[in-house]
Amino acid sequence: MAFIMSTTGIQNPVVFPDLGARTYEHPTTDYDLELDFSEEEIKNSLDIQLAIDNNWIILIDENGDPIISLTTEDEYSISREIIAWNLILNH
Repeated sequence: MAFIMSTTGIQNPVVFPDLGARTYEHPTTDYDLELDFSEEEIKNSLDIQLAIDNNWIILIDENGDPIISLTTEDEYSISREIIAWNLILNH
């Protein structure tokens, strides 16, 4: 599976603290996150999900289909709750 990212410019730079604080300046276009991280790291990243949820990035797969959730539907509500608590604890 591919994870192709483009920044939107709403947040600049986009930083993923849970992935070693990797920074992506705007404009970043059609960048394959698997050049920097494994599929498992990407799927487990709360910060990438946060960036998707806040429209800081657009993430698409190898077919150009948007990726709006890195988790399965069963895990989605739990993931959202963890992201919310992460924001509260880190700000």
